[in-house]
Parts: sequence; C-alpha cells; structure tokens
Amino acid sequence: MNAADEAKLLVECSAGPDGRIDPKRVAAACEVACRGGSAARKLAVLRKYERLVQRKARAASVTVESSAELSDAAFERLKKFVESQTGRGDLTFARRVDPSLIGGVRIICGDIIWERSAKLSLESIM
Repeated sequence: MNAADEAKLLVECSAGPDGRIDPKRVAAACEVACRGGSAARKLAVLRKYERLVQRKARAASVTVESSAELSDAAFERLKKFVESQTGRGDLTFARRVDPSLIGGVRIICGDIIWERSAKLSLESIM
C-alpha cells in the first residue's frame, strides 16, 4: 500500500460514530502510522494524513455570515439547505454577523461558498 492510500485509510479510522474527527482516534492513527517502515515513509504518511484530516475537519465546519442577526427559523432553513447540498448530516454550524454584506447571506463550507448578498450584487455590476 502506498503512503497516500495508507493516509486515506487512517483518516477513515479517525472519525467517530458521528462522522466527526475524534482527537483520540487521531492520536491512535498517528501511532499506527509510526509503526514499521522507514523514517521517510512514516513522514510521507503523516504529512498526507495531516492534510487529509485538516481538509475533512474544514469541510465539516460551516460558517453562516449575514448582514444582521438571523432568526432561529432562518438559520435552521439555511442549515437544511447546506445539508441537502452536501449530503452530510455531520456538519458543525457557526453564525457570524458581517455588516459589510449590506444585505443577504454568505455560507462557507470548506472550499464551497454560497453567497447571496447586496455586496456581491453591487460588485458584479461595477
């Protein structure tokens, strides 16, 4: 098995029953990665593993930015939208008010950004 495949397997083992990265499982995965093989191979596996775990952790975190405080009902609708678009139910959501949006929302989920804001509309016509 090559280093990339081993790292992917370790990432799969790093998630808890809820699908989120579990620190205890990460520690155990690092111990497994450090067993056997040359120092260069161990380092290659650990570097790849680190990148994959960080990517998975980022992808599980969602920030909902709005120009003003959102009602709980609106926030729940946005959560359902993101879960339906990503097909994931293991996401962690955070709210943030950003008055520079002028009006509307921006949702950041890993490398994916959904934005419907007055600021974006104004920038697109200028």
